[in-house]
Amino acid sequence: MPHRTVLRIGQGIAEHFPVRVSEWIMLIPLMGWAWTLLLDPGTFDKSTSFAEMSRWADEITWSWVCFLAAFLRLAALV
Repeated sequence: MPHRTVLRIGQGIAEHFPVRVSEWIMLIPLMGWAWTLLLDPGTFDKSTSFAEMSRWADEITWSWVCFLAAFLRLAALV
């Protein structure tokens, strides 16, 4: 029975992929941004463009917010 669920999920992804291709593609930059913030905690110090973001939270927090958003986005696509 579990194999039927896997097949159903696979079929659903295949059927909706052409319509949702841009959403799948946009997962890549979101994950990349999350990794950048996680691996380089000095990102906000390198540019004044990030001043407002740094007032809200640090790079690590923003990283986990981005990872959560990417995971939720992926879950919605599947």
